[in-house]
Amino acid sequence: MALADYMLEGELIEDFLMDLGQLMDDDLVTNVHHVHQDNTSTITTVKTGGGKASKYMKVRQEYVKENIETGELEIKYIKNDQHAC
Repeated sequence: MALADYMLEGELIEDFLMDLGQLMDDDLVTNVHHVHQDNTSTITTVKTGGGKASKYMKVRQEYVKENIETGELEIKYIKNDQHAC
């Protein structure tokens, strides 16, 4: 759920910056959102769309999966003790 929320908030921020003229459409073409995740099950679930979940959760999973497939989101596994504080 947090990953889907992150994507939605990121889109809102991009729209806001475009409205201010601080971000051009060309920047969005090459801009990939990088996410570090320490849970391999979460990575697998959002990449494949699998797992048991409610209809609401499936919609959110599909949203994240679409962003991965279009190249707007890249998820990288990182061990829990490697997170930057």
